[in-house]
Amino acid sequence: MSRAVSLIAHYQQAKAALGEVAGMLTGLAVPDSRAGLWLAELTPVARLLVSGPDAASTLSAAGLPTPALFEVAVGAEACVAQTAPRQFLLSAHVTTPTMLPALASSTGALVLVTEYAEFAVGGPDWAALILEIATADSAAPGASAWFPTQICGIDAVLCREAWGFRVLCAPAEGVWLGGALLERVRARGGCLTGFNDFLAITETT
Repeated sequence: MSRAVSLIAHYQQAKAALGEVAGMLTGLAVPDSRAGLWLAELTPVARLLVSGPDAASTLSAAGLPTPALFEVAVGAEACVAQTAPRQFLLSAHVTTPTMLPALASSTGALVLVTEYAEFAVGGPDWAALILEIATADSAAPGASAWFPTQICGIDAVLCREAWGFRVLCAPAEGVWLGGALLERVRARGGCLTGFNDFLAITETT
């Protein structure tokens, strides 16, 4: 495993079923997960950064969507966000992680494997939680799906989804930020959710 999952100790304390995702040990399911505010660890999700003048055509040739700047699209193989002009971040679905190495062999654009610590926050009152801990106004009418901010004083990126937010930060900041997010989720009566729990929740929204 290339790096630690930041919430693994909390998953163990919650008696979560543990298993590997993309070669990393994480919590797959938490026995006492319930409806309400929740936090999940998404750090093991495989990602590629595709950039350059041919980035959009490279994605299209692979059958992937090319969302507008700062927007997110979901395709059959991956979620895709355009994070800067001619720059796309791909997050592979757990069932299709082999697509990313295949795309990396493309010569039409610069393709880099990227590492982030990533968390998902959803459930009732997630918007209020994000407004409390983020410096950027995620509720502003002009707020895009993808924008930089600080979360609990840490440089991060927020990605808006139908069910809530994904929060990304540098791997070195993940252990602290994961714990800080969990503390605030629990203070609002929420709980830790496993990777498979997250997939089940988001597939129904």
